[in-house]
Amino acid sequence: CNKKCLDILRETRRNPPPNTRVEIHIGYCKARYVCRKGTDIRTCRNGQWIGSKALKCPAYCGKPANIPHAAFSGSRFSFNSILKYRCDQDYVLKGPKRRKCRKNGQWS
Repeated sequence: CNKKCLDILRETRRNPPPNTRVEIHIGYCKARYVCRKGTDIRTCRNGQWIGSKALKCPAYCGKPANIPHAAFSGSRFSFNSILKYRCDQDYVLKGPKRRKCRKNGQWS
């Protein structure tokens, strides 16, 4: 998800040029987002967008840092993914047992 392309698409949606076709090709995102490959093709007619819905980039939280004497189960790190933590024997978990990837790209 090239930020420049997304910014162009956002700006175009706010102020669509009359009777134009906007085509944005989205590849893979950088930073904290993961996107599917695809195309968002929409046409502006009479000030209204017609066509497919915009592709969205769900948040990506990334693999969390290792915690000494603990492990987590879960292999997905994208929006709404849940990790479950457990401690090594003779250790007690401080904080929540489960963490969820929030839409801001941060673990709960």
